[in-house]
Amino acid sequence: MALDPFVGSGGAGCECATHAHKNGKHTNPTPRPHKNIMTPCARLTPPQPTDQRGYHEVNVLFVCTGNVCRSPMAEGFLRKEAADRGMNIDVRSTGTHAWTGRAATIDGRKVMAEMGVPIDDHRTLELDRDLVEWADLVIGLSREHVRETVRAFPEALTRTFTLKGFVELLPSLPAFQDTESWLTEASRLRDTGDAAADQDVDDPIGEREAAYRRVASEIRDLVERLAQGFEGKKVRMQA
Repeated sequence: MALDPFVGSGGAGCECATHAHKNGKHTNPTPRPHKNIMTPCARLTPPQPTDQRGYHEVNVLFVCTGNVCRSPMAEGFLRKEAADRGMNIDVRSTGTHAWTGRAATIDGRKVMAEMGVPIDDHRTLELDRDLVEWADLVIGLSREHVRETVRAFPEALTRTFTLKGFVELLPSLPAFQDTESWLTEASRLRDTGDAAADQDVDDPIGEREAAYRRVASEIRDLVERLAQGFEGKKVRMQA
């Protein structure tokens, strides 16, 4: 019987990122509570001002498919970068086909712990309107995630990018003044520029630990460039 990448055992030959298994059959998982899951009420709470000028933190939402490896890796890395740099950025992650309440994959958790950014407390969230409305910036780990997000929530078009694509745009963006105008300019540059052919971060689901290590290293490097770009463009810093 094949090993399930999430809980240690599961249906033979299945690489599904959004189901638990019992006796070789798909079953809906029982969500496990943890302190970082956003409740519906928390998701509906608007960003709060952080100083007398009314500026608020920038909310970044990473999106992948099952929210079990790529997007929680990106969330963990950006959370650490923001803390290390004193940047006023809040970050969440979600999946276009996620079941709420699942842990990250075993290999993903192992690799991230080795890299000093543990994601053991992560629990999956399904992409929904509350999360999209919470986010100032939505970042997909592949073009597929951008397409699915925008298809479901067309109003998010001008603030939804691939991770690789947004990192590529950052050097051309003006200094940060306000979130809306800054991301509108990013969207304009994306629409008028020549995007890199490779916009996707590979999915390591079903692969060996070495693939998780390679993907985590790539995401770490991209998120570091993202954080450097935020810092260089003076995206809101904590007082």
